[in-house]
Amino acid sequence: MAKDSAKIISPLLEEDQILFNPEDAQRLFEEAGVLFKGQVKKDFQQLIAFNRAITDERRGYLQEERGEIEAELKCVSAELGALGKKRSDMLSFLSETDVFGKFRQVSDEMVTLRADITSLERQRGFLHRLQELRTDIRALTESRGHL
Repeated sequence: MAKDSAKIISPLLEEDQILFNPEDAQRLFEEAGVLFKGQVKKDFQQLIAFNRAITDERRGYLQEERGEIEAELKCVSAELGALGKKRSDMLSFLSETDVFGKFRQVSDEMVTLRADITSLERQRGFLHRLQELRTDIRALTESRGHL
């Protein structure tokens, strides 16, 4: 979706050309015998200036949106690459015929996970003890203050 938006925005950022020429319009009105003493030319020049101002503002918004889309595309591409590698690794694991190799690999991962769990449980115990000690310190500090 982001790629489609980028394709839509890019042509919009191209330089606009206003095909109306106020001098030609003034000459046409003069040839037709209609004179507005420069008013038509002035009004059209103001219209062209207004149109250019709107176009410049729109171009700024479109450039900002294109930048956001391109950044999002980079993130999505990076994530897609990581997921593709993970998929490839998993497929190669599944396609291996060495059952003992698979068993060893899974067993090693399980041992690592169990060690991590044990370490985290130990850290949790230390944190609980630390919280208890802090509570005791606060209580003792308060009772000392009362004494």
